[in-house]
Amino acid sequence: DTISNMNLKTSIKTSLNGPLHSAIKLLTDNNPSNDNDVCDKLDAFLAQVNAKEANGQLTTQQAADLRHQATAIEDNLGCSSQTPVVSRSLEADKPSDAFVLPF
Repeated sequence: DTISNMNLKTSIKTSLNGPLHSAIKLLTDNNPSNDNDVCDKLDAFLAQVNAKEANGQLTTQQAADLRHQATAIEDNLGCSSQTPVVSRSLEADKPSDAFVLPF
């Protein structure tokens, strides 16, 4: 719901949702041997968030919210993120109690 509720162009929403939909497919396909691939999908999502923040397609707060949720999911799954978490604002990194996929 987070991505859907952001005032973003459809193309931006679609590109952000792509890796997340792939992650859901992997987690719900009844094949636990590929669940580790979810971490790669979340890393791809984080890379997109960082790029979209850098080029102005996401605000600092939007990017921070998405990063926070994605890294919380990675932590819960035991992922070791390869994508650096970038933020241009310390206030944007404030924690949230929400644990939902950001779309």
